[in-house]
Amino acid sequence: MKSLNQYWNSILERKNEKNVLDSLNSLRAVFAILIVLGHSSMRFENELLPLLIIHKANYIWVCFFFFISGWSMAYNYDNNSVYLNGFLYRKTIRLCLLAFEAELFSRILYKVLLKQSLSPSIEWIVNWNWYIYEMLVFYFLFWLIYKYISGEKRKLVLLFILVAVNTIILWLMYLYGRWDGWTYAYYFSSFSFPFGIAMHKLIEKKNMLLSIKHIMAGIIILLLSSICIRMPKEDFCGGVVLHNLCGICCMLLIVVICYIADISKVYILRLLSKISAFIYLYQFCMLKIMLAYNENVTLMYVLEVFVGTILLATFIYGLNKQIKRLIGFLGEKTNE
Repeated sequence: MKSLNQYWNSILERKNEKNVLDSLNSLRAVFAILIVLGHSSMRFENELLPLLIIHKANYIWVCFFFFISGWSMAYNYDNNSVYLNGFLYRKTIRLCLLAFEAELFSRILYKVLLKQSLSPSIEWIVNWNWYIYEMLVFYFLFWLIYKYISGEKRKLVLLFILVAVNTIILWLMYLYGRWDGWTYAYYFSSFSFPFGIAMHKLIEKKNMLLSIKHIMAGIIILLLSSICIRMPKEDFCGGVVLHNLCGICCMLLIVVICYIADISKVYILRLLSKISAFIYLYQFCMLKIMLAYNENVTLMYVLEVFVGTILLATFIYGLNKQIKRLIGFLGEKTNE
């Protein structure tokens, strides 16, 4: 055990926080693809075991994006004295534009391929994926606390409390509201966001979270909390507590993997991570289109959604880059 601790401490000394964050960011595409596979296999009648596991663990893949968002925001805040200047405007506008763009392109494809109406309506905003709304709430809470509250511990504790209140409210709304489109995903993975911020704060005190005994404790908690998969989604203990606890433990293990392996050096992952947001947003379009063209949901349907989403995400990413270049070019011409 002593030699294992020495080996692990030598690994911790070789990596700094920026190295780990780079590896985590390189994993964005992996988790976006896992979400696509999880969603596309939900209707699979004879689901293969690997797809079944991916489907059941779908909330963990979402946890990753909350986790990396919280960690990245806390890291940038501590390393950029003007990070909060225009933060709320910058973050919300960018996210809303991406969501609206995804809805617009999806509607155009529905019109062309499925002969559906293209008439603009409030549904173009209402139909945004729940993740968009949850991130907007997290952006607001982060900005509010880090702008007006002093003391690092006070900020973190208050953020956990507000996220807990938000999570319980969403659980109650799901439990008693039963509105169309309201999903249990709102409260399955929300605690990963403040945990990402906590990880940034504790990363310099490696023995607090990343010692061998804490990692082993995390694995044990993960195994115990994994029983939530078989518990009713409406149950407070299974739906809110155990799912979030399981997600947090998984995030801890992913950080351990990023300390051991330098994932940021994998070129294909770095490349795909650039389109991870587009993979997530445009999967829903491909799910609907491919379902219309497949009478039965089979492995071929899953593959078609996967390939179609990657191709569409790559196209939209490239299109956005060209539009930005054009805007920059026109701006330079205007200033001449």
